[in-house]
Amino acid sequence: MNMFSDLIANLAVIDLPISNQNFTWSNMQRAPTLAKLDRFLITTEWDQDFPHCTVSALPRITSDHTPLILNTGGTQSTRRRRFRFERVWLSREDFSTSVPIWWNEVTSERSAILTLTAKLRHCRTRMKEWCRTKFHSISNAIRSFQEEIRSIDLLEEIDTLSPEVRDKRVNLKAQLQLILKEEEILWKSRAKQHWLKEGDGNTKFFHAVANGRKRSNEIHYIVDDNGDHFVNEAQKNSYFYHTFKRLFGSDEVGPASFGDWADLYRVDFLSDPDSLTGPFTIDEIKKATFQLGSEKAPGPDGFPLIFFQYFWETVKDVIFNIFTDLQENNLYTAPTDFSFVCLIPKKEGACHANDFRPICLMNGIQKIISKVLANRIATVLPTIISSSQSAFIKDRLLADSFVTASELLNWCAKSGKECVSIKVDFEKAYDNVRWSFLQSILRWLGFSEKWWKWIEQCICNAKLAILVNGEPTRWLKTRKGLRQGDPLSPYLFLLVVDCLARVTEAARVNNLIEGIGPTAETQTASILGCRVGKVPFRYLGLPLHINPLRKEDWASIINRIETRIEGKIIQTLLAVVEKCDELSWWSDIWIDETPLSTRFPGLFAKIINREVTVGDGVSLPEASLLTPPLRITTYSGQIDSSGEFGGHALYVLLGRPFWTRGMFGGYGFSLTQIAAIWIIFGEGSPDASRALERVGALIKDWTDAMGI
Repeated sequence: MNMFSDLIANLAVIDLPISNQNFTWSNMQRAPTLAKLDRFLITTEWDQDFPHCTVSALPRITSDHTPLILNTGGTQSTRRRRFRFERVWLSREDFSTSVPIWWNEVTSERSAILTLTAKLRHCRTRMKEWCRTKFHSISNAIRSFQEEIRSIDLLEEIDTLSPEVRDKRVNLKAQLQLILKEEEILWKSRAKQHWLKEGDGNTKFFHAVANGRKRSNEIHYIVDDNGDHFVNEAQKNSYFYHTFKRLFGSDEVGPASFGDWADLYRVDFLSDPDSLTGPFTIDEIKKATFQLGSEKAPGPDGFPLIFFQYFWETVKDVIFNIFTDLQENNLYTAPTDFSFVCLIPKKEGACHANDFRPICLMNGIQKIISKVLANRIATVLPTIISSSQSAFIKDRLLADSFVTASELLNWCAKSGKECVSIKVDFEKAYDNVRWSFLQSILRWLGFSEKWWKWIEQCICNAKLAILVNGEPTRWLKTRKGLRQGDPLSPYLFLLVVDCLARVTEAARVNNLIEGIGPTAETQTASILGCRVGKVPFRYLGLPLHINPLRKEDWASIINRIETRIEGKIIQTLLAVVEKCDELSWWSDIWIDETPLSTRFPGLFAKIINREVTVGDGVSLPEASLLTPPLRITTYSGQIDSSGEFGGHALYVLLGRPFWTRGMFGGYGFSLTQIAAIWIIFGEGSPDASRALERVGALIKDWTDAMGI
């Protein structure tokens, strides 16, 4: 099967996923063997000509193979095109100079939020007019320039060109390069591949990725709770509208109270609540605005954050006035608090509502307000959130929870103690948070009433429309829940979920609960309505175990990464740098704006061969990129094994060390762009047996960051 995967990669063809089935062959036995033997392979040229093509399975009647049908998507339903600000417009000087003029053509309204909506509405109208008259179809423009250049080239074969015609060809080629650059920027924004910069002729790659994303996110059919299948777009639209109306729009139960917990709930109360509600500054607002992703998908108004960032000097006064109204409790966010809900499949073949992750696409000003408040609350959460909570807290890592659980299981195993662990997972965790419960928590912890009023403005006025294959449903008013995609939501959810951890601990200290004996596991599982599992089991996406894991236990993780790296990233990595064999990996600027030796001086000091080139670093081994167990040979011998770290070196391509503490003892890293990772542990030392689980934690964070 690896040879077949290599063949697909070498031919640079695309294996179209089957929308409604995973396997195409069965041996029809009582314990069947299933396999995917039948498939459609298409070229990138086909993908560009038929970007909406899909594959679906038909019923298997006589053969043991499943018939497949290819739909080229030629009868796509016509959709009303919504306005969307394009980053490529910023490359036109006349556009950049016109926006401030359009912005100032609208006078102030009776409130800052209404002024903003009026100015954005006017700019949207003027941008549409500009786009119709000044920014024509890029593909048509490219074709026109190419035809003109070709006609001059043919003329040159017949006769000598005049100086005027030669100059015309030079100008045409220069204009064509600008148009090609604009096309690349446009498709990069569609592809959402932020790790790869435009400017190296990667348009074809961005185009293919964008088509692949659209195809994988397309909802082909839906199965409701009664088992009924919906294929019609109107039926799917209605299904999701009513599903989310029940989820977000249901009336709340009575308010939660902490009175019964007062003697048990041990907590460090907020010492200075007024520090969160101090006056806003323009620098604070600007910092929060520029911390947000500039090219994230926009909300219903069509303006991504790059608009506010690029034209900050133009829009800052209106935005500051909005925060002034918020400070004085005069802000009503309802005119702008509309969000689209984008449905992201959690798995292949998603066909039920629970198979999709609802991500809210908020309007820009709502994101800015939430980010400013999130930055403020993030400064106090480390003092009031229990140490058992490791996500979204400064200087804490989600991997800490996995390592803690692993150490606990290993302690039980080594001490000869039998134990039972209960794994609890929240279903629709964000969506089921009751606002009255959140309000009670904030008051109990000492947050001021003014702070709650601000939070209320952010979460209690929201109106949502579900995007089903790009088409929004009717608007629905939310009455509970936190929005995924809101910068403030993770911190508010931490306050809610921390209650469970603290109340459980308080109940244990006061002998209100006790451990479960190993012999009672079946009875306990029956009472809780869960199944009895065994180690290794998955926790936070990784295998949690007692004994050293076998190669098979890591196979799924290795294959996931290997497939993604070999299939999509490595093959296009050489396109990032034009002269990779001439550039120094450490000394030259080829990632961001700073040499790696300057950004990672401590790591650079450990390197023996400092003359390695970028070409050396990105060239693939002859066989497989990953050699189990997770050993990569590309950089063998590069790191001084006699140093403090010990002998064995792991090199993981397309990531950077990310720990704020740990093996590298203080190196701070990020996993958002292309660079290199070294993980070093002593081969044969006591820590060697535990190295793979730490590597696993690294890989989990890396795959999350890469969107794998």
